Amino acid sequence: MRKGLHKTYRKGQQYPNICQVILAFLLLLLPACHRDKTHSMLSDLEKMQNQPDSVLSSLQQIDTTQLNVGDKALYIYLYYTSLALQNKLPESNTSLEKARVYFEAQNDSSKLCRIYYLKGKINHQHYYLIKAQDDYETAIQYITPETDYRLLIDLKISMSNLYHFYRIYDREEQLLEQACQLAIQHKDSKLITRLCLLKSNLMKEQKLYQEALSYLHDAQNYAETSDTTQIAQIYSESGIVHLLLLQTDSAYHYLNLAAQTDKQNPLYRLQSVGLDAYIHQKEHAIDYFWKVIEMLPLDKRILAYRYAAEEMKKQGKMNESRKFLEEHIRLRDSTYYGRKEELLERMQNLREYKKQQERILQVEKNLSDKEVLLHRVVAFFAIIILASFLFYYRTKQNKNKLKIQLLRTEQERNQSDLKRIEAEIQYLKEKEEKETIALARLNQRLEYFKQLNEITIPILMQNRNKAGALHLQENDWTIIRNNTNACFDHFTERLKKLYPQLTEEEINFCCLVKMELPLSVLAEIYHIAKGSISRKKMRLKEKIGIENMSFDEFIASL
Repeated sequence: MRKGLHKTYRKGQQYPNICQVILAFLLLLLPACHRDKTHSMLSDLEKMQNQPDSVLSSLQQIDTTQLNVGDKALYIYLYYTSLALQNKLPESNTSLEKARVYFEAQNDSSKLCRIYYLKGKINHQHYYLIKAQDDYETAIQYITPETDYRLLIDLKISMSNLYHFYRIYDREEQLLEQACQLAIQHKDSKLITRLCLLKSNLMKEQKLYQEALSYLHDAQNYAETSDTTQIAQIYSESGIVHLLLLQTDSAYHYLNLAAQTDKQNPLYRLQSVGLDAYIHQKEHAIDYFWKVIEMLPLDKRILAYRYAAEEMKKQGKMNESRKFLEEHIRLRDSTYYGRKEELLERMQNLREYKKQQERILQVEKNLSDKEVLLHRVVAFFAIIILASFLFYYRTKQNKNKLKIQLLRTEQERNQSDLKRIEAEIQYLKEKEEKETIALARLNQRLEYFKQLNEITIPILMQNRNKAGALHLQENDWTIIRNNTNACFDHFTERLKKLYPQLTEEEINFCCLVKMELPLSVLAEIYHIAKGSISRKKMRLKEKIGIENMSFDEFIASL
């Protein structure tokens, strides 16, 4: 009973432990799931970069404390990009520098290109012009074929603004033309219109008013009809250029079009009404000029006061000209001295920064030179050691190859000797076999001749007359031919088939020669001299056509 209770108690203790383990596991999974969800959200927002309002609204809902390094860098990148599209870049680029470090480690050229562009914009708006130029040039180095063309155009426009400040107008015009060609290539009418306006302002700055009108005409052709604000701006700029050309009627026409196109902007209405009053020489025209000028940005206001002063002077209104000129000088001096002090301070800081950078670069260069020298020395000794090792290895390898080659040569020579000996043995065997066969044939022939002579000679001897001369009858010749055929495989039949021109008597003579009877016996059979037998053989040799052998050898070979 106690044991059962004890087991139940132990099982009850195990269940809470298991639950705790599962709960801890779930708690570990939750942050990972949250990070995956955040990363997915940031990736989706990256695809919506052209909607800065939506991107900023979504970024505000993300808890940045839970982000890892990569997601935090992407968050900063999207945040600054969206603010740049809204022309609301922050004062500092410290956070952007953290993103740059991460993406530089990742070797992400597309993001690094935009980050350096944004850094340049921030430095540009604070008049850190050298830093801005360095950032823009670094951004250019990270351009890839996949880089967004809008970013390239913005980069060229920003660099053209720098050259405008330096009054390097030819370089500014070149950059604007490159940007314009890029916009035309991608058929982006909004950017083309913007670039035409910038080129028009550049021409106006250089007092090339006809070229400025030409660019404004191009801008009007590319402008979208739905964008009334931009169209009104083009009309207003056209009116100002015509006014600078002293074409008051055309200026009034375009300013009136600007006022009618964008009725929400009071500046265009004031410009139109003021110019109308000026054309008709109304007394309150001056009041309209003052109101219009006061609504302009500071840099344009300074120029407008100077133009107004010159115009009043032409009309002989010296008091009004003096007032406009005083206002022009006041604004110019206040702006000039304020900016001068600020620019001098910043230029001094930039000089110090540049000197510091040069010192750092010099130190790094010295260290790099020493490091390179050390590497060269190490590499030199390494090459020597490697070359020595290779020489030793190659020498040893060549020796081994030479030994192997000698062994192979000796082996081949031994094999050749062995084959030669085997061939000689084979030749001797074949020679011995041939000799054996020849001996066997000779013995066989001897047996044949013995048998033939044992059969034929007694027959021949029986035909001797009392005087001892041989007289063979037809029956005797038949026996001789049959015995010859029996011993020599139908000799007469083969001979007659091969040489049908032979007579029976000549075939009989051949049988006697086949039997290898001596000349004396043949002379005795034919009752002629031995020489006549030899001549008989010669005649048969010619008749048969035997060459390169004797008649006896020929008959023996059949």
